[in-house]
Amino acid sequence: MQISLHTTDLTILRKAVSGLSSEEIARELDMTPKMVSKSLKDMMHTTKSKDPYNAMQTLAKQGFTLLDHSA
Repeated sequence: MQISLHTTDLTILRKAVSGLSSEEIARELDMTPKMVSKSLKDMMHTTKSKDPYNAMQTLAKQGFTLLDHSA
């Protein structure tokens, strides 16, 4: 299964897994909470995952680099 995601989607996923709420992620990325929630929902569907943690595992298995080098 080939998965394609935007950098923003991966950033949202990283932040969700780190414990931030959609509202907090939205503030940090200058987005609306609804946009963040939709992105997460789309990623769960794309990766056939139940939650962000499972999505991270699926993406890692696909070879995605999931480390945040911006810090």
